[in-house]
Amino acid sequence: MAKPVLVTKRRRPEVAEIVRPAPPVVARAVPTPAGTPPPPALSDSERYAQISLCAYFRAERRGFEPGHMWDDWLAAEQEVAARNARGVSNERSGKKP
Repeated sequence: MAKPVLVTKRRRPEVAEIVRPAPPVVARAVPTPAGTPPPPALSDSERYAQISLCAYFRAERRGFEPGHMWDDWLAAEQEVAARNARGVSNERSGKKP
């Protein structure tokens, strides 16, 4: 004869147990070995925001004439990359932009 199995009812977790706040993220400076480039000065979302704003202003100067969206975007990417490269090189040399 098989032994009877005792089945217990599981406790339902409270909402506070299910949804826990994420631990705070602390940014720490990580030393880089000599000869390796430092991390980029802009995050991807910051870079995207700067490019979209720059492209918008280019389109505005043009009077929002249709058919030049990609030209504006690519020119804005180059402008932001050049501005960021100057800022990074100025940070390394201690100069202000």
